[in-house]
Amino acid sequence: MKTIDQISFDKNSVITIGTFDGVHLGHKLIIEELLKKASEHAARSVVVTFYPHPQDVLRTKGDSVKLLTSQDEKEIYLNSFGVDEIVIIDFDSETANTPWQDFCDLLRNQIGVSHIVFGHDHAFGKNRKGNIENIKEYGKINNFTVSEVPPLSINNETVSSTKIRNYLNNNEIIKANILLGYNYSIIGLVTKGDGRGRKLGFPTANIKPLDEKKLLPSNGVYAVNIWVNGVAYRAMMNIGVRPTFTNGIEKTIEANIFNFDKEIYSSVIKVEFLKFVRLEQKFTSSEEFLIQLAKDQVACLGA
Repeated sequence: MKTIDQISFDKNSVITIGTFDGVHLGHKLIIEELLKKASEHAARSVVVTFYPHPQDVLRTKGDSVKLLTSQDEKEIYLNSFGVDEIVIIDFDSETANTPWQDFCDLLRNQIGVSHIVFGHDHAFGKNRKGNIENIKEYGKINNFTVSEVPPLSINNETVSSTKIRNYLNNNEIIKANILLGYNYSIIGLVTKGDGRGRKLGFPTANIKPLDEKKLLPSNGVYAVNIWVNGVAYRAMMNIGVRPTFTNGIEKTIEANIFNFDKEIYSSVIKVEFLKFVRLEQKFTSSEEFLIQLAKDQVACLGA
């Protein structure tokens, strides 16, 4: 990624603008249109995106927005499509209050614009006045054209980052993955736990997400793939407070990796969510807990 001050000027640039959190199938459709228009114009393709998430700046109360993709992940996904440039703009109160005409001028003068690809229902600038109709009229005066990508519908619902977040918050992993077009994942550091799992015959890797802004699916047991040094291992993961053995306050992420006996403390791993298995629950004894874990293992292996 480059800042807007780092990118070279080229008036023959086709650009698209958005947060692109998740880089889901709806975003993929926009990027495909971007690349198509760039080819038609013999132009370079440029994605303009923002950090932090605009909602974090605009909202006046409530928790911060949890992200579907970290900055690094977003860059990897966007680059995988073959775009020429990715420009990151710091989003702050000044950015939020920039009139849309001034924002267009910034893009024209710093990047260069021959065509803008708009996502469905997208708008930018102060009070979101920079909508498709206004930008088209502005383009006629300033020698660039505009096209709009229609919404993508899957299973009779429009794909959006908000819907994906809602699915992840409600244990609906498979539905989230369908809208994403890939399996949702987190990157984490393996840390030392209390060793209880090993004593019970189910050794676990305790995982601390590297990006605290990354959305963690809601509490429960999940079938996952754990990627270690480029190799995927099936595992079962618990997100929650371990109510059977603790006071139910501190949230932890633990994974029992099947057929795996390597030492991976302090390793950075990728956790890929495949399926929700069950809600976290409190058991009356270790024996009851172990019986359930055996059932969970079968469910995870079959995912």
